[in-house]
Amino acid sequence: MEWDGRQWQDYCLRLLRVRHANHQLQEVPDRHKGDLGIEAFTHEGTLYQCYAAQEPLSVQDRYEKQRDKLTEDIGKLKSNELELARLLGQVRVTRYVFMVPRYDSRHLIAHAQTKATEVRSWGLPFIDEVFTITVETDDSYSAERDQVFSIPDPLLNVQPASPEETTAWGDDHPDLLDDARDKLVGIGLKGSSLTTYLDTLVGAFLSGENALDSLRSKFPDSWEAVRRTVSGRERTLALDYPSGSAEAPGDVRGIAASLADLIRQAAPPLPAEVAHDLAWATVADWILRCPLDFEEAS
Repeated sequence: MEWDGRQWQDYCLRLLRVRHANHQLQEVPDRHKGDLGIEAFTHEGTLYQCYAAQEPLSVQDRYEKQRDKLTEDIGKLKSNELELARLLGQVRVTRYVFMVPRYDSRHLIAHAQTKATEVRSWGLPFIDEVFTITVETDDSYSAERDQVFSIPDPLLNVQPASPEETTAWGDDHPDLLDDARDKLVGIGLKGSSLTTYLDTLVGAFLSGENALDSLRSKFPDSWEAVRRTVSGRERTLALDYPSGSAEAPGDVRGIAASLADLIRQAAPPLPAEVAHDLAWATVADWILRCPLDFEEAS
């Protein structure tokens, strides 16, 4: 899953609000003269900084960007000593948590330990002698993550599109239907089977749109996770499923099943049937708009 910096920061703060629901967490706004190298701290002595490198990256590039960011922000503890001392008050910092979406190199951990030793040597008034730096992902907050994305089943039901809605949509988008029809012929559908499949596909698309609207209004965190997953998948669609790679309806079903798994991974508490419906709605959208094609280029 790909994150931009602001999305990752907002997500991390949501996790931390759940973790520290006992009024121990103090967020540090960054709109007025920066954030001093931290997003939040607790009165128990933990500093938090969040960072998401712009993906896609190789393991080496990801490590280097994370290493450089950690080095830069840790340096702010010293360069902003007076401001941080006023900000933290009586807090004695024992731990600095560097939160990233993923890390693949043990060298980042080693670098964090080196920087922790360096910070301890600075003699800053708010740094405890046992100060450490920890690199974490949201896997360290699995319970909080489940709560952030929690969706009680009765509160999100996918409303199926009526036959009238399906027909009306088709009347308004004849070109999209014609394109989709031509593609479906390419995987062996014809006659009444083609008509039924296409009608069902449009119905799935409309039902998914209804589900996404409901998800966005009731559970914006889960909606954002689904949106980000679908967008990321679409960017590599032509590579993963080049024209001609699907030869039968079963192949299309496999694409939808794979996407449903990704959606569940992105938003774990999402009911399986909702993830299934959202996946099929997305595949229908791809077929209608052309990102997903079945005919080999001539």
